[in-house]
Amino acid sequence: MPFASRLAATAALVLTTLFVVAWPPAALAEPPLDVSGPVTDPEGVLDDRADEVRRALDEHQAATGYQLFVVVVPTFDGVDGSEWADLTASLSRLGEEDVLLAIATEERSYGLSVADGFALSDDQVDEVVDDHLLPHLRDSDWAGAAIATADGLVDAGERGPGLWITLGVVAVVGGGAGATVLWRGARRRGAAAASLADIEQRSGSALVAADDAIRTSEQELSFAQAQFGTQGTLEFQTALTDSRALVTQAFELRQRLDDDVPESDEERRTIAEEIIALCTRANETLDAKIEAFEALRDLHRRAPEMLTELATRAAEVGTRLPAARATLEGLAARYPVSALGSVDDHPQEVERLLAQAQQDVTRGQAAIEGDRAAAVAHARSAEAALGHASTLLDAVDGADAALQAAPATIAQCLTQIDALLVDAAEHGADDPSVTTAATRARGVAETSRASDQDPLATVAALQDAETALASALAPVMAEVARVEQARAALAGTVSRVETRIQSVSQYVDARAGSIGAEARTRLSEAGRHLAAAQQTQVADPVAALAEAEQADQLAASAESLARADVNRAEADQSSSFGGWGGGWGSSGAWSGGGSSRRSSSRRSSSRRSSSSRRSSSSRRSSGSRGGRSRGGRF
Repeated sequence: MPFASRLAATAALVLTTLFVVAWPPAALAEPPLDVSGPVTDPEGVLDDRADEVRRALDEHQAATGYQLFVVVVPTFDGVDGSEWADLTASLSRLGEEDVLLAIATEERSYGLSVADGFALSDDQVDEVVDDHLLPHLRDSDWAGAAIATADGLVDAGERGPGLWITLGVVAVVGGGAGATVLWRGARRRGAAAASLADIEQRSGSALVAADDAIRTSEQELSFAQAQFGTQGTLEFQTALTDSRALVTQAFELRQRLDDDVPESDEERRTIAEEIIALCTRANETLDAKIEAFEALRDLHRRAPEMLTELATRAAEVGTRLPAARATLEGLAARYPVSALGSVDDHPQEVERLLAQAQQDVTRGQAAIEGDRAAAVAHARSAEAALGHASTLLDAVDGADAALQAAPATIAQCLTQIDALLVDAAEHGADDPSVTTAATRARGVAETSRASDQDPLATVAALQDAETALASALAPVMAEVARVEQARAALAGTVSRVETRIQSVSQYVDARAGSIGAEARTRLSEAGRHLAAAQQTQVADPVAALAEAEQADQLAASAESLARADVNRAEADQSSSFGGWGGGWGSSGAWSGGGSSRRSSSRRSSSRRSSSSRRSSSSRRSSGSRGGRSRGGRF
């Protein structure tokens, strides 16, 4: 760089540093920054979406060749957003084709720093701000604002003819520089086209892979049916049928891409993405049955060993029968016959299940050599019978303890059902599912109070009825709880908002000459929402609380805007009476008359990784940014 240029750049940075140090502290709570990466978020406002923002910035750079930087801070402390963003861009030594988005979340201001040499026209930049950036900012969606801005810049660059005209003029006037910009535009379009071609190629590969998986699975199912029978493989047949339907649908979509009827690039992208999604679902449907299929194959292989194990297990279950009969005889001596109705026939049922299991084992062992699938079916039947028999014997073993606890359990269930019935009558009378469950629970409760009931059966019936009624009431009671919470919070919220609105109103009264329409509008809206909250707080506490919270946000915004207006007015007055002189007036407090320059901007001449700091380059930008940058409230 020539000595004179280096001297000018150094002077600009010295003046910038002097200004940052010397300007009154009240106007510099958040000074401009020298950003070290694509995303600067000292307060962690982006939270778990920071990585999503970085990915969007990476995609933006890959598609456009230039870089977008995002800075999120609490406040610019009343300084115009475009000026704050321009100075941050200068301190960070960004290039002409870089863009910096600054967001002040508490002050609800933004700045979009754009250099004079930036490829997009003013109308295109305005469109990005109006259609992509501001809607998200107004919803306090900071991450969404950054992502939408990146997408909007890409979209604007891909459209013509405005960009083409701009690039053509630069090419004629700027010679080599214009050729570079044109090359960047061509590379951007090429990247978009490559992206579409890539996704179409991936959709084709996914479709081929899914079709191959279907064909292989069909062959495997045929072998499995020969081994295990149609009934034993029914769930696998269902999964294969579902997967085949998904792949057939994907082929239909692929035909739309291959036929002679043209589609737009966006339509082709959508179709390709749908093909990939369908193939993914088809594969997942098949994969979900792999483990069960492998278990069935293992059972087929292990059938002889399993039948031997089941024969041993049947003998072990049979040894528990004498003890179960003895337990029931002891219970019959202490409890009336009616108390044992749910367990007194368990030994007989166990005997039946044991006989079935032993028969299945014998038949399975006989079929091992000639019909392995039949042997597996017998093994499964024997396993199920022995499992049921063990459960019945466990119930007999636990009957004594259950009978002793039954009176207390019944009393507890009745108390809980009575409470649920009160809630059902008060809050769920209009809900059919609640009234049905309540009728059933009421009937079970009345029956349970009879003296001749089986305690164990009564406990089971009460618990089932209680569970059903509680489940039916759950959404109703959740809404009741939400209303009560809103009602509890409402009084304090309304009182706090009233105080805040009154305080801001008094501030506006005291400094009326310095405060503009935006702050007054927010204050008026805060009052309107507070009035709505007060009007609906009895009939609809939830809606009233939402109105009050909206009023609180608007009042806070009004206060911030009002103080910013006052700070700006005081800064203007200070500048007019000596301060820094005419060059640092209100129209250019940060940038020197409203047009800052990235006098020492640098940009890597090679492709940069957005996760690292920008590397030094011989390229420098001296273009004015103030005239093209955007900023304001939202």
